[in-house]
Amino acid sequence: MQLQKHQLLKHVKRWPYAALFTLDGLFFGLTEPRTVAVPMLMIGFGLIVANLYCMIRGVIRLARWYGVSFGSHARRVAAVATGVIGSVVALQSIGQLSPRDVIVLLPFAILAYLYTSYSQTSPEP
Repeated sequence: MQLQKHQLLKHVKRWPYAALFTLDGLFFGLTEPRTVAVPMLMIGFGLIVANLYCMIRGVIRLARWYGVSFGSHARRVAAVATGVIGSVVALQSIGQLSPRDVIVLLPFAILAYLYTSYSQTSPEP
């Protein structure tokens, strides 16, 4: 009986992913990007970023099999990587992406990661 409860708990963690996948299918299947209102485009971009975050977290989990461990920094790395890729996608979608933008964005991403890492580890006064 204990084994069945444990197996059920393993599948409970997959519900958010299944809900996101279903929401993606409904949203992107029922909307036409050329004729939809701007707020709907923003919702679509939010869904793309959420999917991207989930994919990056999955890649980080798979990296453990190859000996790469991010430890407690996995969420932070996934958030910064999602921010960088999401920014590049947003700039590309409005036609404003240039190599110079990427060159400027990467140091800011590194600084954001270091700043959030430092703020998490520094003791409170």
